[in-house]
Amino acid sequence: MRRDHIDRATAVVLFVLYELGGTSRMLDIEEIAVEAWKRAPDLFGMRHFREHPRLDAAYYPLKNQKARGLVTGGNRRGWMLTEAGFNLVASRVDEFRRTAEAIRERQPDARGEIAREFARIQRTDAFTKFRAGRAGDISESEAVEALRVTLTSPKEVRQQRKEMLLNLCRQFGRPDIAEFIRALPDAAAM
Repeated sequence: MRRDHIDRATAVVLFVLYELGGTSRMLDIEEIAVEAWKRAPDLFGMRHFREHPRLDAAYYPLKNQKARGLVTGGNRRGWMLTEAGFNLVASRVDEFRRTAEAIRERQPDARGEIAREFARIQRTDAFTKFRAGRAGDISESEAVEALRVTLTSPKEVRQQRKEMLLNLCRQFGRPDIAEFIRALPDAAAM
């Protein structure tokens, strides 16, 4: 690997430092990680919960670039670009910006996926019955279709799916769908 090669994660982290003022002040690792995650959730998000940033995903590129003399600091006192780091980013700022933007454009939009899931739920027979005031008429097969589980799924799986959907409803402000999920038969009853 060439000495001047910068991988995608490092390019995003250095660009974030540059953009947030890490040329003249120390930035907290959380500030860096969150901004990097906003730009590239696939690189800086948790594996199973992409909607949450990982501090270590920002920390390791910073640590590696500290060894190269491009950043200074640490997690306790914050991180900042050195003069060499500033010069590198400033000379390649358009390249780093394009890298960060290209990564973001390739990311699946979690909000879009969740919106599609909510729309799918609203198209189910169970939701139609619920909106018509006939929640008691929802069959087991209609309930599992709405939850996107199977008739043979263990009760725990069904309950976990309900809880996950309720959490998403709270997070994305969908009380209508939350009310529907609560109206579905309990996993124990299915």
